Amino acid sequence: MTCTPSGSDLQCQAIRTQYGYCIDPTPYDVTIGSVWVSSNEAVASFVSAGRLHAGSRGEVQIHAAWLANPYVQSVAQDYLMDPGQAPERLAYVSGVVQNAVTKQNLSNATVELLPERGSPQTVQTSAFGEYQFWSFVGNITLRASKPGYATLEMAIVPLTTCYCGGALLGLSPLP
Repeated sequence: MTCTPSGSDLQCQAIRTQYGYCIDPTPYDVTIGSVWVSSNEAVASFVSAGRLHAGSRGEVQIHAAWLANPYVQSVAQDYLMDPGQAPERLAYVSGVVQNAVTKQNLSNATVELLPERGSPQTVQTSAFGEYQFWSFVGNITLRASKPGYATLEMAIVPLTTCYCGGALLGLSPLP
């Protein structure tokens, strides 16, 4: 799924590409043959195939599902929408917190996202030590902590071009 700002709206396109053995490598535009989903229709809603209209200021996550097979879905994208302003794509920040010595993932660790722009965010890691945020693009500091471990800070600059990486935060046990 690719989306381009058009005033305060977004015009999105869904392209289906097959992968694997015995496939047709031709990309197909399935924009019209997809269901378009907005996580918050009060903020932004799809008024036609791929056309997301801003209704109020706020954050919205969008994706497309192909009608011929609804299990085929695009990767979700998050945007800050505001009538009268161009939509701004947010970056996906994710990773794992683990014990720096044993390499075991740590559940219930606190991870803070401290962006140069926007509000700080805080989450607890999952049972598998995972965390995730959506944030403005720019310099970000991640701070991870858990009782019995030294606090760790790491500077990152997330991308909006892919959901291909994450930050491994290794916490050192206190003596």
